[in-house]
Amino acid sequence: MKALVMTDVKKLEVQDDYPTPTIQPNEVLIHTAWAGICGTDKALYNGLPGSADAVPPIVLGHENSGVVAEVGQDVVGFKVGDRVSVDPNIYCHKCFFCRTSRPELCEHLDAVGVTRDGGFAEYFTAPEEVVYHVPDNVSLEAAAVIEPISCAEHGVDLLDTHPEEVQVDSYDIVVEAVGLPKTQEQAVEAARRGGQVLMFGVGNPSSTFNVNTYKVYQRQLTIQGSFINPYTFEDSVALLQSGDVDPLPLISNVLDFAHVEDFVSDKLGNISKAIVKVAGEEA
Repeated sequence: MKALVMTDVKKLEVQDDYPTPTIQPNEVLIHTAWAGICGTDKALYNGLPGSADAVPPIVLGHENSGVVAEVGQDVVGFKVGDRVSVDPNIYCHKCFFCRTSRPELCEHLDAVGVTRDGGFAEYFTAPEEVVYHVPDNVSLEAAAVIEPISCAEHGVDLLDTHPEEVQVDSYDIVVEAVGLPKTQEQAVEAARRGGQVLMFGVGNPSSTFNVNTYKVYQRQLTIQGSFINPYTFEDSVALLQSGDVDPLPLISNVLDFAHVEDFVSDKLGNISKAIVKVAGEEA
């Protein structure tokens, strides 16, 4: 099959004879339709960790949609031809965090497109537990960005909101979605007494930011991290199905395999959100 393989740090290679994966009994084989690209892919390309470390050679692509091509013998919820999207994060269900309802902190996190081959290929596999049906009124193109929507949903779930809160000179809730020390410092500074600061942006692992510890104490601020998307995929599918969220206007560029490296190496400018057309709706 055709695949875009990260053969080394800062090196992507289109291969026409990459082996088609073999499914395990609990897995489905998915014919990829669309694959989203995000900042995590840029980090992995540059040798930085995403939700986990990506060890070359690996096929990236953790935001995916497609059509089921084959099902394992233990799979009961899917059949060949089903339109699906995949939550890339696979939890062990055995560690301390999984057993205390915090699976996003799993000590043995596995992830499609990070630790195992993902959607920058004609086919990829995923355990049935992380595969979701795409409603008939949602395009596979839109379904490719359910994963980032689910991450935002998790961030919202972490916040404690109240009806009396208003947007004034200082703020009850500040969401930092950039991941730079400058904006992280600004986020803490902008929060008023009793405020919440959600650190949603993915920063460089070596970056730090300055914070006035007395202000955190005196204002009684809550500074909260937000990591991946534990069990928010179903809600995100529903947001698209209802029409309350339409991600298509946010997609600025549709790329092919040959131009993905231009994007992750920052050779392409003026891109808000890019997706890769692997097989499109005909998958």
